[in-house]
Amino acid sequence: MQESEDTISNLEQQIDEFQSAHAKAETAKSDAETAHAEAKALLDSTMAALAAKKADCDFIAVNFTVRKDNRQLEVDGLNKAKTILQGGAADGVEKGYGNAV
Repeated sequence: MQESEDTISNLEQQIDEFQSAHAKAETAKSDAETAHAEAKALLDSTMAALAAKKADCDFIAVNFTVRKDNRQLEVDGLNKAKTILQGGAADGVEKGYGNAV
């Protein structure tokens, strides 16, 4: 009889331990789900911010070649003007023509 009571007591203790472990696992699961939801919300807001910036990036990407060519034309023109102002001859311009010196 005592052996049966010890077995029952031992099994009840195991049940309590398993229930405690189960409760801890449920808490951990709930915490993980909360962390996941927060991370998902952060990801969604970041993706929305990136989507809002996409139009600006597309504008730069689409117009980059045109802007680069225009910038090179401007640099070439400035170099030509510098050469003329320093008294040198530039392509298609006579040396000394238009010198203010």
